[in-house]
Parts: sequence; C-alpha cells; structure tokens
Amino acid sequence: MPTTTIIESSQRSSGTSTNFTYQLDKSLVDIARYSVELVTIDTTIYNITSGNNIIFFNDGSNRQATIPPGLYNGFDLATAVGTTMNNVNAGYSASYSVNTFALTITHTSLDFTLQFASLGGPYKQLGFNQVDTTSTSHTVTGPNACQLNNPRILNIQITGMGEEVRTANLTNNKKLYTTFLMPIKNGLGGIETYQPETKDRPISPSSSINTFTVVLTDVDNKAIDLRANDWTVVVKTWSRRELEEDLSLTSEDIVRVKRAKYC
Repeated sequence: MPTTTIIESSQRSSGTSTNFTYQLDKSLVDIARYSVELVTIDTTIYNITSGNNIIFFNDGSNRQATIPPGLYNGFDLATAVGTTMNNVNAGYSASYSVNTFALTITHTSLDFTLQFASLGGPYKQLGFNQVDTTSTSHTVTGPNACQLNNPRILNIQITGMGEEVRTANLTNNKKLYTTFLMPIKNGLGGIETYQPETKDRPISPSSSINTFTVVLTDVDNKAIDLRANDWTVVVKTWSRRELEEDLSLTSEDIVRVKRAKYC
C-alpha cells in the first residue's frame, strides 16, 4: 500500500507558509514513485505589491506616486491611481472602463509622461506597455487591458520530486524546477482546490525522505506571498517493494522496478 502524507504549512518545522520544511514523524524509506493527489490553497495574493506599486511620472517635474499594496479590481485600482497621483500634484484623476478593461489617467491642465520604460512600475497592471507614455490633451489611456489576475499559474516545488521545465520568462536559458504546476481558476482572493490528472511519477534514484521542503512560486520563479495564510498539499509515495506488490502495475512496470532494484 502506498503512503499518503498530508503536508500542511501550518504544521511546518521551519520557514514561512510559502517556503517551509515539514518534518515527518516517520521516515519514508526507499521511495521510488510519487504523486500529488490534492492541493488546497487560499489565493490571498496581491496584484499590487511593494515591488510594483510606484508610478514614476513627469509633468514638468519628476514625481512618484505610491499605490498601497493590495488586491485590486479595475475600479478600485483607478481610484487608487487617481488619488495617489493627485496627492503628489493636484489635478489628477483616473477611470476604468468595463467595456474595454482599460485605465485612463487625466490631469485638468497639464500633460505628463508615465516613465514606465526608464523606471518601471505597474505598467502591466495598469494596461500599458513598458515604454514611456506621454498624454495627449492632458489624457492617456492604456492600450491594453489591465492585467489584474496574475499570477495565473502557481509552481509547487517539493525537494526531490519533480522535473525541470523551460519558460521564456527565465533569463539565460535557465530552467524552472517544478513538482506540480497549478492553474488558478477562480481568480485571486478565492479558494482553489485542485486534483491533478497526472499519473504517479518516478523518483530516480530512489531515496529515503525525512523531511519535505516545499516552495511556492510563480512560473518566473518569483516568491509568492500569501499574506501568511496556510495551505495544504497531499502527496502519495510508493517504495520499491510497494510497487512490486501493487497489482495495478503492468508487467513492464514491475520488470523496470526490479531492474532498478539491482542496479
């Protein structure tokens, strides 16, 4: 019989809720295969964070407006943008269109440049490209829809289990280590419960496990902040002996396991 382990971040022996070590009360010996059975997570993830919340702009002077970190919809984000820019220099307002999903920023009398190319900021979230963008007749509208549902995929890494994948967003041809990629189907701020359809996978070479180290990132390998919320992942493991005794295996699987045993 395989062993099922319920890994709860709230029961971690060290670390944070998204990067932690889970100590087993009994070692898993000679593990040859594993599967991720279930993941339950409350996606309390901000789309505006301390890493992307400053709007740099110039309206005759270089200025910056800081949006409070949080989970925003389009209307709330427009209110925050207008308020923070107006607090820096009076006359700014912003609006969001439910038809185009675009955000518009306006000043009563000044033209201004959003300095996304040179200084960065929340250009994707506001629906802009990473280019410096200057208003026309004191108004500028993002050419794109506001991107407020990122990340769309969570990467769950469990040390010793998984594979390397490539993603275009990782520089220098780097690889992303993953045990399981989990889509966010209900949008940020909801509860996600997901059961992978992927069958069990091998662990090579087989190993004994005393602890699980679990890390949650996005597909760019950037850390995820759940605002200290805890989550659960359920893992099933098979030892080589259990694999040989598993009647669901094909004869080819059993031969492969026996060969591995004596290598």
